Amino acid sequence: MTNKRIVESEVNSVKNVTRRIIRMDGNYIKLVLVSLICIVVGVASLIVPFAPSVLFIDQEEATITPVAALISSFSALAFFGLFIFVFLPCISGVLYFTRKTVSGDKPKFIEMFAPFTTRGRYGSSLLLPIVILIRGVVILLPLIGGIMNLPLFYEMSSEMSTFELIADSSFILFLTILAVCVAAYFSSYLFFVPYLVVSGKANFFASIVESIRMSHKNKLDTTKHILSHSGNVIISLLSFLVLWIILAAPRISVSYFVFCDKIFEDVPQADYE
Repeated sequence: MTNKRIVESEVNSVKNVTRRIIRMDGNYIKLVLVSLICIVVGVASLIVPFAPSVLFIDQEEATITPVAALISSFSALAFFGLFIFVFLPCISGVLYFTRKTVSGDKPKFIEMFAPFTTRGRYGSSLLLPIVILIRGVVILLPLIGGIMNLPLFYEMSSEMSTFELIADSSFILFLTILAVCVAAYFSSYLFFVPYLVVSGKANFFASIVESIRMSHKNKLDTTKHILSHSGNVIISLLSFLVLWIILAAPRISVSYFVFCDKIFEDVPQADYE
């Protein structure tokens, strides 16, 4: 259930409930710190494995020595190992921490490492970020494509008349919005997978089936919820993900669980195992 100190009613929108949860008990700072820790782990998984090879680069000739090349090969394997077996579970750890926060359980930071410390969570914690990544890529590709075309469109704008500029820009904007909406629609089939697993309602593979079933029933609401965060995502991309940590991540993660709680609150918990 959503935070017990928040009285739910028909007029409590997901946005309002999310805002109130973030503001109470220092939840905002905790969520930002958890996201920051996760990012640090991700950056460390990239830097640490390749750091030793730098010591064997010939600084004068700027060439890579055979020893550095050999170390780089092992470093690449180490990177993929750290990324898959450490960083991905940390992403799931952020979900577990957020779940506890939304439930009003006042989680400690150690909850972020629940995939490593709690029996039975590690396997699904490797797979959940992959589902999130697939959904994110499907939605972001058309959006990033539209943003990357802006410089090219700007160069061509000097050769266009005012009418052509307005017509072309409107058409490109329409295509981008349409592509994002279509991507959000189809990505919603996997929308409920993290919620079901983290909330303990289903195992990973059963959650996929249940997510598809629930998405069919709530297709419009789910698509609208996904698109409601477009502004936060665009701002985060334009700020090179700086604002993702301090602005978008806490709001998106909390509102996700609040929204899913509202969807599932009248659904009896089935035996998904």
